[in-house]
Amino acid sequence: MELFIQASPGLGSNYPGFMKQSNFLKRIALRDVAFRDAYINESDRLEELEDKLTMAQLVATRFASDEELAALIERAAKENLSPKAIKESIKNWTADENRV
Repeated sequence: MELFIQASPGLGSNYPGFMKQSNFLKRIALRDVAFRDAYINESDRLEELEDKLTMAQLVATRFASDEELAALIERAAKENLSPKAIKESIKNWTADENRV
C-alpha cells in the first residue's frame, strides 16, 4: 500500500482520492476471487475426467495449447482416443520446455 501511495501521492491525499483508491483495491480483490473460483471449478471438472484416461493418453496431451487442452481431454475421455489420435488432433502445438 505504501508503494501505491508513493506512486500516486495526490490520489490518496484527499477523501475523493482515498475513495477512488479504495474502489480500485476492492475491484482487484473481487477479480482475484472470481479468477480463483473459475480456476477451482475448471480443475475439479478436469480431475473427474482424468480418472477416465490412461497415463499414455494424458502424456499425449502435453503438447496441446492451453486454449484447446480442456476440449481435447473431454474428447479423449468421451471417444477413448488413442495417444496417436490425440497428438494428431492437436492444432496448436506448444513446446514441452519443462521436460527433463
